[in-house]
Amino acid sequence: MATAIHDLSAQARIPMTLDEIVVLVEKQNWDLKKMNQKIGMVASESKSANAVFLPSVNFTETFTNTTDPMMAFGTKLGQSSIQQADFNPEVLNDPDQISNFNTSINIEQPLFNLDGLYGRKAARMKSEASLYDREWVQKMIVIKAKSLYYQLVLSKRAEQVMAHLNSTSEANLKVAQDLFDHGNITQADLLGAQLRLKQVESEWLQTQHRVAKTNSLLLQHMGEVDVYAIDPVDAIPNPAETTGLYSDHQVSEERADLKAMKLKAEAANFGHQSQKGSYVPRVNAFGRYSFNDAQFLGTQAHNYLVGVQLKWDIFNGGKQLGATQKASYEKQYAEIVYRESRSRADHEFQQLQNDFELAIKQMELAVLGVAQAQELHQIRQDRFAQGLEKTTDLLMAESNYMNQEIQLLTTQHTYLQLMFQLEAAISETK
Repeated sequence: MATAIHDLSAQARIPMTLDEIVVLVEKQNWDLKKMNQKIGMVASESKSANAVFLPSVNFTETFTNTTDPMMAFGTKLGQSSIQQADFNPEVLNDPDQISNFNTSINIEQPLFNLDGLYGRKAARMKSEASLYDREWVQKMIVIKAKSLYYQLVLSKRAEQVMAHLNSTSEANLKVAQDLFDHGNITQADLLGAQLRLKQVESEWLQTQHRVAKTNSLLLQHMGEVDVYAIDPVDAIPNPAETTGLYSDHQVSEERADLKAMKLKAEAANFGHQSQKGSYVPRVNAFGRYSFNDAQFLGTQAHNYLVGVQLKWDIFNGGKQLGATQKASYEKQYAEIVYRESRSRADHEFQQLQNDFELAIKQMELAVLGVAQAQELHQIRQDRFAQGLEKTTDLLMAESNYMNQEIQLLTTQHTYLQLMFQLEAAISETK
């Protein structure tokens, strides 16, 4: 008789609903945690674009020691320590060494920076797009969680089917042994029943392994570090409740992935405008307040300087032209990607609708197939117990029953996958 898998049976068993699984996935999934950090990085980069409005301030403390005639005289002048004797030609031509500590606060304030303005808008669009990217990734991760959850439900159902078939095969073998002992069947018939039991035991063990593997995949997807066995509480949705459910829907432009692509296209457009804006002069204000003293951080003499600078990069070796052309291609590429994705989403949705309706019909057919195979198997089994049925006919009926059960589970799995994909296809941003 097949034995249960040790590592799964020894684990704590925790009943869980699908909603509970989704909550844990949204909170703990590794990919979502990494996505949150990426969004933080993009947001940080976006903040750096605020330099187009905000001033830059820096503090410097500079020490110099010199005997250079020009610098020595200028240092004394900066320290407000010039005396009549300093105009002596011998002192001017051959000054003693002089030290100076210059304490300076420098401020730069952008006044007009067209490329920076468009660059800031592009950065803001990219940051917003990253939020929609995360929302779409979250939807996909939730869909995978639902898929694994119901895959676990189906795997457990398959395990139950195989356990039932294993018990049936054991009972059939006992009947076959009794019939053989009374000379009603041949040695070959008995061996056939024994072989069938071994096959069922092997397939039962495989289903147990699939349950353990699916359980492990779901735990990993949930971001769980503890190991335990999940007992699904929710049943498979009734197909009768979902027939025609998505027939009146369509793909919305507010779907997270399409919204993200649209924003990226807009960001590329602003990036192109930013490059074109680099041909326009920039205007910046600047100011400096300084102290000069022979002592560290001294304030013996002070002065200030303020001004406005207009800077115009007329020609820089063709770099601006190349960067502008590249930005133009990036803009066109982003627009094509968005239009292609929008068109593909519509076509995929139509195909999903057709496949979903077909899956419902196939599942209904599979249910009838299981009912028929079960009834036929029961008839064969009763006749076999009375010695009125060949062993091969019984085994064929048993195999057909098992295949019909597996086929039903397969169609249920297909149905669920399509249902989750349709849910995502018609979703809108939060």
